[in-house]
Amino acid sequence: MFRKVKMTVKIYENYKLPTQSANICSNIWVIEFIPQEVRFQEQVMGWTGATDMSTTQVKLRFQSKEAAIKFACDRKLEYRVQEKKKKECVVQSYTDNYKT
Repeated sequence: MFRKVKMTVKIYENYKLPTQSANICSNIWVIEFIPQEVRFQEQVMGWTGATDMSTTQVKLRFQSKEAAIKFACDRKLEYRVQEKKKKECVVQSYTDNYKT
């Protein structure tokens, strides 16, 4: 028999990798399933495993945050939205180092 498990998803804006210079994928929102079961370490080889790997391998991409939330609501998934932290860029000239 199948047991009903309440699935939880995390919705976040795709982040830029440190090796990227452009913000091409930064406007894409991602739904990532949060695993419900604890991972275990396999005794012989020492590999990390879980009984349900499908939730950790699926990431869905959307064009907007509203589309991702609508997808989660339509499928009755619990969700939490993780907003991206805003960076403050301080523009500083090289000559500012020598002002007294």
